[in-house]
Amino acid sequence: MDELSPSQITLLLNQMAKGDDKALERLYRHYNKSLAAFVRHLVIADEVVDDIIHDTFVAVYKNPLGYDGSCRFFTWLCAIAKNKALDHQRKAMRRDRLKVEDWNDETEDIPNVSEDVLGHFEEKELQEIMLGCIDQLPNTQREAIYWVYYHDMRLEDVANLQNSPTNTIKTRLLHARHKLRECLINIYASEDIDKIFPNL
Repeated sequence: MDELSPSQITLLLNQMAKGDDKALERLYRHYNKSLAAFVRHLVIADEVVDDIIHDTFVAVYKNPLGYDGSCRFFTWLCAIAKNKALDHQRKAMRRDRLKVEDWNDETEDIPNVSEDVLGHFEEKELQEIMLGCIDQLPNTQREAIYWVYYHDMRLEDVANLQNSPTNTIKTRLLHARHKLRECLINIYASEDIDKIFPNL
């Protein structure tokens, strides 16, 4: 994804501060897909992704001048989205405590990563299987994997975003890769992993 230039972002945020809805629409069109990909790595249930993105852009619209330029605009957007995702999880946990009898329904949101693994090894299928394994990682590892491997972010930037030392990010990535490998071995024969996922 190409970032808008700092001058473009400043102009759009200033226009939003004056109540210009079209400026918000332009930011949404430019960043929506990339933000959705990020949020997808924070939550398991796909149906909540749109709600989190909506809440994120509402927050931007309410305080467009909250962006101070100290980091990339997309990084700032993702930080807001992460907070919205955490808010959503807290609300869901509160609802679950009030409706204990509905807890069994949560299993519907867990992806079946082994489904159709004997079919053709097409790219889309491999991506879905990998995403299923990534969904099983702890939140911090899942987020680190997204930033480094899906967004080519430097470890220092990921450390800043997660408020952790760079060495901690390295450790999270190491553990995440180990868990992904174990997950994939449970789906494929161990000798096939290096052929199918050579970079893992």
